[in-house]
Amino acid sequence: MIALIDNIYNNLKSLSNALELLNKPYKVIKADALTEKYSHVIIPGVGNFAEAMKELKKNNGDKKIIQFSKTNKPILGICLGMQLLSSKSDESGPVNGLNLIQGKVSKIELNDEKFLPHIGWNSVKHLRKHFILDDVKNEMDFYFVHSYCFNLENSIHEIGKTFYGSEFSSIISKENIVGVQFHPEKSQKYGLKILNNFCSKNI
Repeated sequence: MIALIDNIYNNLKSLSNALELLNKPYKVIKADALTEKYSHVIIPGVGNFAEAMKELKKNNGDKKIIQFSKTNKPILGICLGMQLLSSKSDESGPVNGLNLIQGKVSKIELNDEKFLPHIGWNSVKHLRKHFILDDVKNEMDFYFVHSYCFNLENSIHEIGKTFYGSEFSSIISKENIVGVQFHPEKSQKYGLKILNNFCSKNI
């Protein structure tokens, strides 16, 4: 059973629809209800980093996620959910994150031809092999909505990157933890493939 974390700052409907389409069993829970009985965890998110972390911390929900990460079971952060995996963010901050993948979240660096937020379809360049990209073609387009990006402390954790004004990490991974900056549930065929790859991963 997949735990789909509800921290208010997300849009669970499209993600729930995608999991149902893939025939993947899931349950929407608050972070503080997370236990080792779940096989996978998905942390979605839209909006403000500080407010989302505040919600996760209610009843020590953040600690439940950190504890779950030590089971080696798969964890996926989507969009803001990926950023919450970081050490800290400059958005309304600095504000500490879950520190599951070391790095800092900061505003995307732009040139004069680009504007924030970064909204719409953009390609992801594969940097290394990873199960999340199985049967996903290189430089396919995925759907993005964000103004901040994840700056990794160690580039070995960068799986894919995207260019918008400057290059940023669009897929990251450390051990059992994966983050995608785009919305796979809104990215049609290959987005669903990424979700399926994650949900099919066994420890």
